[in-house]
Amino acid sequence: DLESALSLVCRAVKHYEKAASCGGSIERSLNRNHGGMEKNHCDFNGNEDGIDRNLGGIKERHGDHIGIERNHGGTKAIDKGMVKARLDLATSLHAEAAIRCSLGQYEEAARVLERSLSVPNIESGGCQHALAVFVGYIHLGDTFVLLGKREEAFEAYHAGLEIQMVTLGDRHPHVGETCRYLAEAHAQVN
Repeated sequence: DLESALSLVCRAVKHYEKAASCGGSIERSLNRNHGGMEKNHCDFNGNEDGIDRNLGGIKERHGDHIGIERNHGGTKAIDKGMVKARLDLATSLHAEAAIRCSLGQYEEAARVLERSLSVPNIESGGCQHALAVFVGYIHLGDTFVLLGKREEAFEAYHAGLEIQMVTLGDRHPHVGETCRYLAEAHAQVN
């Protein structure tokens, strides 16, 4: 039943919150203050092509750490486990929001989805994290539609589209699918 599913996913969220916060607080990593996001060039499955174009710095690989990130004069160690936990937390929050929508708890689902947008770390998590933010925005848009908040819905949809285009490139087939989806959503409003 949905109540049991919600209880279980909330347990997962708590677990991943602990794992993701071991190395510091969860913060929004989509940084537009340094010239915006750069293309990360993912293949059709969302896998990176092996070249890190998103950091603007150097990554060195050592054991359990992705390495030392030197970006805009700052240096920090990024733990692979924490990066994965942040992605798992974001996807668990997406699942929680979907269950809450099924239960008719749209306002709470929207709050959960807004929170999910700040969890992934695009700089250290790459394409998978960027696409998790994309999915969060699209689900948030759908939830806003259910709440009758059309303007907020389209803002969320277009933010998701922007992230998808930057991550996958504007010629990627999934970008075309998203554009069609948004066109249908706009047509339904009129």
